[in-house]
Amino acid sequence: MKIIILSGIAIILMAVTIILSSNIYGYIVMRTPQQIYKQTDVIIVGKIGNAVGRLSERSTDYTVSVEKYLKNDLHQGTLLVNGIGKKNSAIMAEDEPIFSVGERVVLYLTKVRNEYQVSPYSHILSK
Repeated sequence: MKIIILSGIAIILMAVTIILSSNIYGYIVMRTPQQIYKQTDVIIVGKIGNAVGRLSERSTDYTVSVEKYLKNDLHQGTLLVNGIGKKNSAIMAEDEPIFSVGERVVLYLTKVRNEYQVSPYSHILSK
């Protein structure tokens, strides 16, 4: 009887884990431009100068040459920012914009601890 109960609990725990883990990534909650503006600390237009994936994490550090600040001018011509997602990663999600060197971008940035994180609403400017 104990084995049946423990087996049942194990199956329930596995099912809950699968359900929860399948819903963690891949969602972009639609926001109005006004909501995005309010929720970000800094907004810039710039060009990706360097992109280096972190070895131990699924994220990329970007060096960005700032062309223009659209919100909260930091008075820096170059910023180092971090984006969740990395090229050639086994896991990719639609809410993880990944940029290449030379691309002109609009970055919505949120300060997290000592660094600025790239928002999933960030995007490449059309050429």
